[in-house]
Amino acid sequence: MARIIINGVTIDPLRQSHALASASLVSEDASASNYLLVRTTRIPSVQEKEQLAELGVVIHEYVPESTYLCGYRPADLGAVRALPFVAWADVYLEGFKISPSCRPGGLQSDLAAPTAAVDSQEHAVDVALPDNVDPEVDGVRQRIADAAGVSADDVQLTRNKMRLTLSGDHLGALRCTGAPHTLRSAIPGWRQPCVCSDC
Repeated sequence: MARIIINGVTIDPLRQSHALASASLVSEDASASNYLLVRTTRIPSVQEKEQLAELGVVIHEYVPESTYLCGYRPADLGAVRALPFVAWADVYLEGFKISPSCRPGGLQSDLAAPTAAVDSQEHAVDVALPDNVDPEVDGVRQRIADAAGVSADDVQLTRNKMRLTLSGDHLGALRCTGAPHTLRSAIPGWRQPCVCSDC
C-alpha cells in the first residue's frame, strides 16, 4: 500500500499497523483532535465525499499518497473507518508536526512519533499552517506563542506561516497546539536535537 508523507515524515499505516499500535499511535476515537487523516482505496466519488460529509468529515487537502487531511469534530472514528472505500483513518499524528530537520541528526521518523527538544539554545523556526487555519481567528497564534514561551507579539505572521525565535526546550511543546502544522528551521541546514516525549 502507499505511504503517507507529511512534512518529510513517512509512514505506511497498513504495513506498519502493528508498530503503530505498539507505539500507542492508534487512536480509539477522535476526542483528542479535530483533524483526521483518511486513506482511501481510490479517489472518492462525489457520493463517497457526501458520505464522509454526512459523518462530519471535511476534506481540507490531499496528502501523498491516497490520503486526505480532514477536519472532524465528532469523537467516533468507527463510522468513518467502516466505510467500504476507507482503507485507514486516524487522528493527525503529533509527530508529523516536526520535520526531520528538527530531529536528531535530521533523521526521518519511521512512525511519526512525537518529539521534544533537549537543548536551551535559541532557534529561529517557521510554523506552517494549512490554508483552512486562520492563526488569529482560531487562537492558534496565541497557543503557539504560549507553547514557545514567547509573546504573541514576537510571532511574525505571513500568509499561513509564523516565524518565531524560541528556546530549543520549547520545541516539543509546539506539537500540542491543536491545529495541524509543520515546524521547520528558518535557517537552512539547522539540526535540532530532539527526543521522544508525550504531550
